Amino acid sequence: MLNHDLDEDALPSVAPRTKIVNVPGGTTQATLYPSVIPGTPTAIVLPAMGTPARAYARLARVLNFHGLNAVTIDLRGVGNSSLRADRHHDWGYLDLVDDETNAAVALARDAFPDTPFFFLGHSLGGHLALLHLARHPASGAAGAVLVASGSPYVRLYRGFSWLVLQALVALARVTSERRGVWRGDKYRFGGIQPRTLMREWTAFARTGFLVPEGDPAWNAEAALHELRSPIVALAMRGDHYAPERAIRHLTAKTAAAISEEHVAHAIPAHAPGHFGWLRDPETTACAIAANLGRLGLSRSLS
Repeated sequence: MLNHDLDEDALPSVAPRTKIVNVPGGTTQATLYPSVIPGTPTAIVLPAMGTPARAYARLARVLNFHGLNAVTIDLRGVGNSSLRADRHHDWGYLDLVDDETNAAVALARDAFPDTPFFFLGHSLGGHLALLHLARHPASGAAGAVLVASGSPYVRLYRGFSWLVLQALVALARVTSERRGVWRGDKYRFGGIQPRTLMREWTAFARTGFLVPEGDPAWNAEAALHELRSPIVALAMRGDHYAPERAIRHLTAKTAAAISEEHVAHAIPAHAPGHFGWLRDPETTACAIAANLGRLGLSRSLS
């Protein structure tokens, strides 16, 4: 396992490269983090709601240390995306699946040809990973590692977490429709998000069903039920947004072989939580590398 006091500046690395990616109505930015070892698997990192790709830079470098390439991408409306959600700029789950996620796959294939890749989805990014695997089965992805990613279904939560989630769902549902945008920056949840994405997400939270609106001819729940790509689900200790019940509810939507693992911080007094693990990603990176075999992959460096 990596030492918690790892000197990241001393890690063997290749300088990351940024790429501008075209999306409908604008652009976003992806960053490639090559491993010093050629031919190794690539992790395509899909961020949590409202979280910029730069938040995963430290994780990407530690994955490089484990002999993995990494690709991060800003989802629409976040970070270096040229677009921002408002009444005139709207999108939903399938836009992020068919545009940003597909673009990240194309970049990974171009930058690291003839090498396998998998999705590393954090929170909302885990939803996108599963939807992409179900909607684009020919993409060639080996599977997905879900980190702190579960169903937001309110009935899965207890106590104070239930109260907070109920309030957030109701507030997001009403305000995003009335104002044409969710101002999560004011409520410290999800950042600024478009009304369609929030309508889909709040419907998921209220019903337990993930039903994107972008393609009426495609049944997401039915497609997920047929999904057999292997999934590794990492539950973070102290995570109130994605407790074990929520993680299992999400993975149970698939027919995949599921591997679950609990991740605690290298310092016992600290809980990694929903976002805290990004500040010290060494333990999580170790868990990802150790579970590559469950995706049919092998790491080149331990």
